[in-house]
Amino acid sequence: MATTSAHTVALPPAAARVPPAPLARPGGYAGRLDRDLPIGGASRSAALKSISPGTTDEIAAALRAEGLRATDPRVGVYRALTELGGHRSADEIATHLLRSGRAFARASVYNGLETLAHVGMILKAEAGPGATLYEVSTQWHHHFVCRRCHRVIDVPCAAGRPSCLTPDPALGLVVDQAQVIFRGYCGECADRS
Repeated sequence: MATTSAHTVALPPAAARVPPAPLARPGGYAGRLDRDLPIGGASRSAALKSISPGTTDEIAAALRAEGLRATDPRVGVYRALTELGGHRSADEIATHLLRSGRAFARASVYNGLETLAHVGMILKAEAGPGATLYEVSTQWHHHFVCRRCHRVIDVPCAAGRPSCLTPDPALGLVVDQAQVIFRGYCGECADRS
């Protein structure tokens, strides 16, 4: 038994553990995303999936449709993100899972989030410095971050798809995704000024 500060986990014997295989990831990083995520899978700019699975069976079917195993951590992470709503950090998701009796190792939560984002089932909400935020969304959009209350608000993208901004072609860049972060004061905070 391995003990963490949150819970106790039974590990299989060392001989039964399979070491993870490094995989090629967009951007050239060869770190482990997940050992069963196919090499050359969907890019981070893949269209967001128009899914709204709610039951465990629906979430599992959506994962399988992406060629992934429907592991308990992946199903749990997706469900927690839909239950919490909004823009959430991995720590918020792990805490929610723990409080709801579905605790997983923090690494499993991070790996689940990365895998779900990689195949387009969830979106990484780029909001600037700090913890990476994730959300369930079926439409590409940008974000507004309030300077006072730090609330993150979705801002529809005029093009409705990744790479809605195009840099000067002379730069020779191949852009597959662009996200804008608007900053200022939300309506409530602006009214208080």
